[in-house]
Amino acid sequence: MRQKVEGFTLPELLFAAAVLAFVLVSLLFIFTSCLFLDESSRNSTLATSHAEYVIEDIKDTSFAQIPAMAGTWDTSAITAAGLNPVTGESIVIAVSGVNPLNINVTVNWSDRGNRSRSISFSTLITEP
Repeated sequence: MRQKVEGFTLPELLFAAAVLAFVLVSLLFIFTSCLFLDESSRNSTLATSHAEYVIEDIKDTSFAQIPAMAGTWDTSAITAAGLNPVTGESIVIAVSGVNPLNINVTVNWSDRGNRSRSISFSTLITEP
């Protein structure tokens, strides 16, 4: 009388190992993608707060001096305010109009892989 042996055959074990490897590689890819998205989101949030900081600084300036602020903003003021600059960050202020003044603040930076990113905010300021 022959006994029945229970267990897995070699092809079944190889198939199970292949499925497990595929799942683990997929999870690793998803994890690294989430890390990159997290960094991109953090940079976007920082750039937004820097643009808001610049707009608030412009609002604290006298109306007659605002047109002179047009151009590239010195990012060392961001660091002096306790904010961390984003990699390759530059802030450009454009002023147009007479009354009201149209203020456009654009923050440019580089994400991982030197991908250029930017965010812009616009506001109108009138003479009090």
